[in-house]
Amino acid sequence: MLEKSLTPYIEKAKHWYESLSPRERLMVVAAAAIFFYVLAESVIVPIQTAYENQAKRSRATSLQMDSLPNVLERYVRYKERQKRTEDHYKSIVMNHGGLSYIESLVKKKAGIQAGFTIQDMTPRKFAEQYEQAPFRVSFKISDYKRLVDFLEAIVNGEKPLVLSDLKLRKSRNGDFISVESVISIIRRAS
Repeated sequence: MLEKSLTPYIEKAKHWYESLSPRERLMVVAAAAIFFYVLAESVIVPIQTAYENQAKRSRATSLQMDSLPNVLERYVRYKERQKRTEDHYKSIVMNHGGLSYIESLVKKKAGIQAGFTIQDMTPRKFAEQYEQAPFRVSFKISDYKRLVDFLEAIVNGEKPLVLSDLKLRKSRNGDFISVESVISIIRRAS
């Protein structure tokens, strides 16, 4: 049906083209070639580029889909580790009495009854629900075994603490050690 409706126009175009001189025919062919070139550049090339971009995105998505099981496995492991860490922090959270607990460790484990200092420092956010409250602890000790017991109680004691800084200086004559440390408790953020 479309062919029948176009037939008179095609016949008229043929008749018109045949009536042209060879020079005019050459110009019409050149104009048609330029028209189709411009049409190809403005329509076909963008369509082809769009298909190529779509193919690239499809390949990238396919690669991501291939790696998805590994990513999900890592995510599950990280969530389990986060849960274990949160459970661990819940067990060592010390919402009050941090200063007195550290003081009791200095007195009981290090055997220092006087001449020590414990300074409260500025707390820092730790994870989402917790904060790390540091204390600067200084004292002098001559019993190395008690010093080791004190440090062991901080790290692995009943309520483990965070030992973030430790400086030991032996006296000139070697009869005692000056201890400076930063010990932190973990508590719920307020």
